[in-house]
Amino acid sequence: MAKGKANGFEKAITIYKQKVESGLDEILNGLTNMPPRLVDGIKYAVVGGGKRLRPVMFLGTLKMLRGTINPTTLKIACAIELIHSYSLVHDDLPCMDNDDYRRGKLSTHKMFGDAMGVLIGDGLLNLACEIGLQVAGLHKGAARAMECIFGNAGGQGMIAGQVLDILLDEGGVECVDFEPIYMGKTSSLFCACLVGAAQLVGAKPEVIEALNSFGSHFGVAFQIKDDLEEYYNGTSSEREITKQSLVSVLGDEAAKQQMYSKIEKCKALLGFLGERYDTEFLHGLLAMMD
Repeated sequence: MAKGKANGFEKAITIYKQKVESGLDEILNGLTNMPPRLVDGIKYAVVGGGKRLRPVMFLGTLKMLRGTINPTTLKIACAIELIHSYSLVHDDLPCMDNDDYRRGKLSTHKMFGDAMGVLIGDGLLNLACEIGLQVAGLHKGAARAMECIFGNAGGQGMIAGQVLDILLDEGGVECVDFEPIYMGKTSSLFCACLVGAAQLVGAKPEVIEALNSFGSHFGVAFQIKDDLEEYYNGTSSEREITKQSLVSVLGDEAAKQQMYSKIEKCKALLGFLGERYDTEFLHGLLAMMD
């Protein structure tokens, strides 16, 4: 990406993230009629350290599609971040990945207890649902967007990927095809951001299909990159006890090749989308993978 375009992308990321932070603050500060301990836990899980990549992707795609960022669309973006936050809270639980730290601080269940960790995650998901119902009544496009987002976050998307991940661990067998797992637990929510924005503005089916494919490939590449960083940054003992991943099974070089293959598929889709829209934002996302 050219330097000027890179600077434009970084500026856009900063602006979108500031909008999301402001929207989340308004939502979190407006929580009432809840036990204070639950409110504290929800705020702890959401505030501090997050890159807000998913809601930023939603807003950036919305602008690319010539949509408008307004209070309604900002609430949709915030709902996406709440869904992502709930998934992280539950991922960290002892019965899942059993992680003690998240974003440089104690994970939510380590701070508030295992049972409260479950309830805080539930509260975040329910809050996202409440926001979705509020905005769905304002515009038919918002209803379509929220249906897409929750569909991708549910049993046919993100949760399905987590189920496959758990079954892999319980089976104690090596897996050579991680794509269904990565497509579910990581790609699904990226697809929700891209396609949700397209549904909001009433984009044509071929555009929706292209964005869905972009999100699918991008998510797999993103997860492989995350696995590679964990592999390279971990100690030998950590590598021995880590969960199975494409990197641990096939090796880092083979994993890199699969990641680059997915990135190339994303670039090909940008050729199609670029005939219709200014795809600088999506090009910027791919540049982050370098």
